[in-house]
Amino acid sequence: MYLEIEITESSFINEADNVLQTILALKRSGISIAIDDFGTGYSSLAYLKQFPIDTIKIDKSFIRGIKQHSKDASMVKAIIHLAHIMNMDVVVEGVETLEELTIITLANGDMIQGYYFSPALAVENFYRIIKSDA
Repeated sequence: MYLEIEITESSFINEADNVLQTILALKRSGISIAIDDFGTGYSSLAYLKQFPIDTIKIDKSFIRGIKQHSKDASMVKAIIHLAHIMNMDVVVEGVETLEELTIITLANGDMIQGYYFSPALAVENFYRIIKSDA
């Protein structure tokens, strides 16, 4: 898939039927669907069952406490495991340290975003980095 649309959990709440129809139409067009900030809103496992989701993006609020709080680490590991069982990819947001990266890597997170790799970049800076690595 070349395009992935991110939908926040809150968009499912009031318009679930409309959201489902829109997602199905996007999927028929070859577009991948991700749930952004998973775990911060009105998380319901029913959404994961009902909607054809390709990717879950675990919110950075779980990562901030992953080193100090075993519950955060356990929740992240459980979300990753559940997503994989349901054939979904997992993006972990907000990774800022090597220790966080190691925990997520050991938990089999698929993709990682965060300042550990780079802060958000303007397009021209992104192109400059890509060109220098080519």
